[in-house]
Amino acid sequence: MKQVAIAEAGIELNGLPWFAHNGNKLWRLPVELQGQVSDDLWACSKCTSGARLRFASRTSTLGIAVDYSPYDTNLELANMDRLGQAGIDLYGDGRFWKNVVPAREAEIEGMFFEGLEPCLRQYTIYLPLYHHLEIKYLLFADDADLLPPAPFALPKPVVFYGTSITQGGCASRPGLSYQAMLCRKLNLDFVNLGFSGLGKGEPEVAQAIAQLDAACFVLDYAQNNPTVEEFQTVYQPFLSIIREAHPETPIILTTPIRYTHEEYSEEDRDFQERRRDVVREAYRAGREQGDAHLYLIEGNELLADGDGQVDGGHPNDLGFSWMARRMQVTLEQALAV
Repeated sequence: MKQVAIAEAGIELNGLPWFAHNGNKLWRLPVELQGQVSDDLWACSKCTSGARLRFASRTSTLGIAVDYSPYDTNLELANMDRLGQAGIDLYGDGRFWKNVVPAREAEIEGMFFEGLEPCLRQYTIYLPLYHHLEIKYLLFADDADLLPPAPFALPKPVVFYGTSITQGGCASRPGLSYQAMLCRKLNLDFVNLGFSGLGKGEPEVAQAIAQLDAACFVLDYAQNNPTVEEFQTVYQPFLSIIREAHPETPIILTTPIRYTHEEYSEEDRDFQERRRDVVREAYRAGREQGDAHLYLIEGNELLADGDGQVDGGHPNDLGFSWMARRMQVTLEQALAV
């Protein structure tokens, strides 16, 4: 077997637009934001959600060696398992193949397959949703070739900003976040800027997002702002920063999904509806001002019922598949794909 660095010609890294800018670190925000945003947000930005390695190859063997240091040996999120938090997925020709998941060691070398009859396949490796890592190398058969991946349907990515749901909580593995399913279906690149508990609409983050040349922006947040008043204070300015930098790029706004406890608590239902009204009002105001590239998805339409949720809030794999299908309708409309 031969060891291949991810900088090798033919391997494409997607989902980390500041990779080179950050000195080839697998971070989701530009290094300048360290110290400008909270330490918790900066640490969360080191989780590799949405990052993918893509390439084509005729190889009988494929593996990966990674370093999770400092490795969280507990990985004790009550609503998400070890594979969903720190696992690595392999897809071949658009279909799930196998994953690698750490046990107790920070440095691992895992094999996706060995002894396969080689033929040309398109491969995508999805990196962890809720953990940081460094990639030491990929493993290929000695006689394997390495070719660039097939192009995406569009040259620019869809950029998603949001909370833990956007980051991927609580998919059972990285290839089952709603962005992964949605963009795999449409053959689109994407950037995941979901931050668990920390998607609060800071202007510094909006300014970073505004740097990106996107096919579409999706703003999928509200839940991490503790009060409606705080959310209202940040939402329109956040949207305006992106719109001013990209006057004709589609922007999709989503209202918060329905939580199961809303069915039983009038107080909770009223609170969530007030949050949704903030997003609705921003959408109405934009359209009235002539913004024809602004779209709205009601969160109540994203999940069919509570069977799509792990804990009454975060979607499970079924819920994410529902979200991907509903978002596909609006994304296709916005991008005319």
